[in-house]
Amino acid sequence: MKIISKLKIVEISVFVLIASLVSQVAMAKKRSAISSGQYYINGTCHDQLVPDYAVIIGGLSVENSSLKMAIKELNKKVSEIKKITVKHGAKISLTERVRYVREAKPRSQRYKSSRYRSMKNNSKPDEKLATFTIVQRIEVQVPSKIDIDKVAVGLMENGLQNLGKKYGRFSYRTRQVFAYFRFNKLEIKLDKIRQACLQSGIKNWCAKKSVAGQQKSCLASMTKKKADIKIKSFSLQLGPFAKESGSHSSVYLRYPWNLQQLQQLELISDSPTNIRGQMYMWLPKK
Repeated sequence: MKIISKLKIVEISVFVLIASLVSQVAMAKKRSAISSGQYYINGTCHDQLVPDYAVIIGGLSVENSSLKMAIKELNKKVSEIKKITVKHGAKISLTERVRYVREAKPRSQRYKSSRYRSMKNNSKPDEKLATFTIVQRIEVQVPSKIDIDKVAVGLMENGLQNLGKKYGRFSYRTRQVFAYFRFNKLEIKLDKIRQACLQSGIKNWCAKKSVAGQQKSCLASMTKKKADIKIKSFSLQLGPFAKESGSHSSVYLRYPWNLQQLQQLELISDSPTNIRGQMYMWLPKK
């Protein structure tokens, strides 16, 4: 039995060794085919991104014992805020409308001391009604050419409050960012940077492979072959830039772009953001 067990172990080891050798041979053939049929080039690029617009996030809040009156008063405030927004050349978006209610309690529940417990049986019907609070969340888009601080002051003077993305009972115990900076059509800007990286790769290739005085003709020839260049990988590093927590971090993007990731990208400062790219590509031999 021991001999049979040892033979099985030997068979398994031989099988694993053969599989490993076959895999290595296949990879070697693949690398040989690539090296004999393609040229490897790489390019780098550097640029800066400047946000296109700012977004002020806040809300309007109204409290009233009548829900109907609360809605009427809130709609009036929204109309006033819209006028201020148009006056400053900004654009307003109404997002969530949140409704709260604080139920009225009988006097016997509101007053727990012994002085008021005796009022439990003799008290008149409680005239205090439920209180309704309605909060309308607002986002105001301010183009980069407009002074965001001036717009923010005008909005707050006309009732904008509940600032920041968080709101509710415990939202205002810590500091919150209420102005964010975003980009328009970011994928188009990143594609321009991608073209710059591609052109950088072509320049690197011509600098290494062409003799002195022939680099211009090499660039012209290689530029015509852009369609034949196959991009193996292209990545971008944005930042580092400040986060709400006070730390700094970078964002990494890979081509093809994840549009959802691009749409969610926002900064807390309007300072230009550094961007660095690295591209690896294959150029078929012809």
